Amino acid sequence: MAGRKKRPRRRVARRLAAVWSRVVRRSQGLGRAASARLRPWRPEVEVDLPGKRGRRLRRAIARAARSHLRALRVTPPGHLLVVVQRTVVLDGRPLASLLQVFEGERGPRRHVLFLAASTGDRKLGDGEVVAALRHQLQRVVAAELGAPVATEAEPVAGRAEPDHTPPPSEPPEPTPLEELASSPAAFGGLNGGFPARAGR
Repeated sequence: MAGRKKRPRRRVARRLAAVWSRVVRRSQGLGRAASARLRPWRPEVEVDLPGKRGRRLRRAIARAARSHLRALRVTPPGHLLVVVQRTVVLDGRPLASLLQVFEGERGPRRHVLFLAASTGDRKLGDGEVVAALRHQLQRVVAAELGAPVATEAEPVAGRAEPDHTPPPSEPPEPTPLEELASSPAAFGGLNGGFPARAGR
């Protein structure tokens, strides 16, 4: 009799433990979701530059990405990794930035954005790197942002656009016979006569 009484108690205890573990897991999941909603969105940033500039760029990129997407009033991407490295090369061509989008069969899209700290022999400033970031963010949220209906460009002040019209062709040099024909003195003046001394 004592053994029979213990078995139901053990079953009840196992059921209660299973229910409790499910409640704990669910509460943990809800807590993570709530903290993710309350915590401001920020991209994952990796900067391959040592020293103060690396730390400064990491903060500037995270701040610029948040403010730009907030100003556009779009939903930030589920996963965005921004990598700042010394050079970005694709097919042997140096680039200022490169955006790659990965999409698996299951799961959200993953965006990886590479930003170059220098192109060729020229070192890019922090403002140029952040400008390339903002330009590529437009493509990250292009599906929600929509296509632009108008684009108006204005050249930089003080810098004239190059003129691609070909220069006028120079007239050919006249031949000696043409030079002789165009001279009035060769045929006795404008009226075709030769000068003569007036009679007395």
